[in-house]
Amino acid sequence: TWVTPDAVLAHATAQSSSPTPRLVGRYPARTPLKDKEWPAIIEKALRAVQDSKALQGYDVVPSMLTDQYDLIGWLQALRAIHQPKDWADVEAAKRRLAFEELLLLQLKLLLRREIDRTPRSEADLEGTRVTQLGMMEAGRDVLGFRLTAAQDRVLTEILRDMQGPAPMMRLLQGDVGSGKTAVAMLALLAAAGSGWQGALMAPTEVLAEQHMMKLEQLVRAMPLKQRPRVAILTGSAKTKERRAVYASLADGSTGIVVGTHALITDALEFKKLGLAVIDEQHRFGVKQRAKLQNKNTPLPHVLAMTATPIPRTLALTAHGDMALSAIDELPPGRQPVLTHAHHDTPATRNKMYRAIRKELEAGGRAYIICPLVDESSSEIMAGIKAAEEEHRHLQQTGVLGGAKCGLLHGRMSSEDKFAALQAFASGETPVLISTTVVEVGVDVPEASVIIVEHSERFGLAQLHQLRGRVGRGKRASTCYLMTPHKTALTRLQVLTRSQNGFTIAEADLQERGPGDFLGKKQSGRDGLSYLKAAKLPEDRQLLEQARAAAAELLQEYGLEPSGWPKDLLAALKDRNLPDLDLSE
Repeated sequence: TWVTPDAVLAHATAQSSSPTPRLVGRYPARTPLKDKEWPAIIEKALRAVQDSKALQGYDVVPSMLTDQYDLIGWLQALRAIHQPKDWADVEAAKRRLAFEELLLLQLKLLLRREIDRTPRSEADLEGTRVTQLGMMEAGRDVLGFRLTAAQDRVLTEILRDMQGPAPMMRLLQGDVGSGKTAVAMLALLAAAGSGWQGALMAPTEVLAEQHMMKLEQLVRAMPLKQRPRVAILTGSAKTKERRAVYASLADGSTGIVVGTHALITDALEFKKLGLAVIDEQHRFGVKQRAKLQNKNTPLPHVLAMTATPIPRTLALTAHGDMALSAIDELPPGRQPVLTHAHHDTPATRNKMYRAIRKELEAGGRAYIICPLVDESSSEIMAGIKAAEEEHRHLQQTGVLGGAKCGLLHGRMSSEDKFAALQAFASGETPVLISTTVVEVGVDVPEASVIIVEHSERFGLAQLHQLRGRVGRGKRASTCYLMTPHKTALTRLQVLTRSQNGFTIAEADLQERGPGDFLGKKQSGRDGLSYLKAAKLPEDRQLLEQARAAAAELLQEYGLEPSGWPKDLLAALKDRNLPDLDLSE
């Protein structure tokens, strides 16, 4: 394997025999080789490649693309990255090697999409056709609000895809409170109204319960003859309840089911699954998504949803096998959430508690978010607020005017979590002390204040999600981002200045890098871990070019591997690329 320079290249000190400084490679220090040994080894390796008969004319990128995108050849790039004459050589080599990586990744993602959409049986040829929209329109009529132009546009894109015969594979993203769930539920009603079944899979029971409550409210408001039967299935369901849901899905009497991972157990069978909606899809792997999709023949449509807006550069690398839809406007009347970032001192905390007491007295409700469930014995985590301890402290001290406080975290039973949310929603406990289990999907319109303790421990996009738990009703709302570190205030100012999730997502990407943004370190077999020469988001323009080039190649060569250039096909089979069956 080739060792590429770590910091690309650096100016070396001028040698006495050289009139001007030259560029030298800087190589990993983890090898036993000394810096002065590298040049001779690199030269020998480059000559071996140049003289190799097997590599004569080798180039993964077809000549039609090197000409079109003004790229240097593979061997020239290899020599230029290791032995550049000047910075122009470095840039040309970097651009060529980065383009190759991005091209292969985009090709593989587009191929995966096409293969997934290719009919595998006579039933697939007929496809899953969703064309009867009467039930969906009945649901739209009783929503209680008009869809925004962005929601209308995205729903149209989804309905167009679901007309079949090829299965839809679409990623729906939008800002906090933009109405993704309403669009998804209308799509599920369209599937049920066309004689198919719909499934909505959420990563947590709390979120599944919230979705079920909203779906039941919608269905109960619809005309009796147009109501689908709905059900919920989670891991905590009693045996009798689970068997009843299994039976109703197998005989087709349940039209829409909401659930967690329980929906992909082997024992569960659908009579006619037509649409699978996967909420917070980043919490599920490709294989889990495929397991739900394979619950039916013909293949059902798939609508994946993400709670946090994803910058386009990441959407194309992490989700490039899916069509993209974005709800990029908020419903009218949504008030911006006044956001304060505070250095946590006794004075600022007392001021904040006074403001919260005043809001509670006026009928508002407050979330208090802690990073931990209980106090940690770790030195590193010493002093970090924990939900259980904070709950005891606030109840005992009465600093919130004696308001009753609820507690919610992931270790609680499903029944206790549901009860805590119900008590908060009803006002029985106007303060809810919680971990980030409320980050997505929890909708209490009366909630008007949220405090995030140790906000420096959260990403900007996650803080924006948490802030989105308030400002969902008519009350003016406030978010307090508390941190014991003054140095953290600068990054938190992004949230005090902006309410736009897409803007905040870009800032988060710049700060944390693509691996952390998507919640995974770059070590797995995913698109991001594969990239070495390409850097995101800096190479966004090159990514767009590679995406267009990949589409051209797919159009040119089709899905039959035997027709592809051998160097390109060999590179596509590289095991370091994301998994894909490209057997001839």
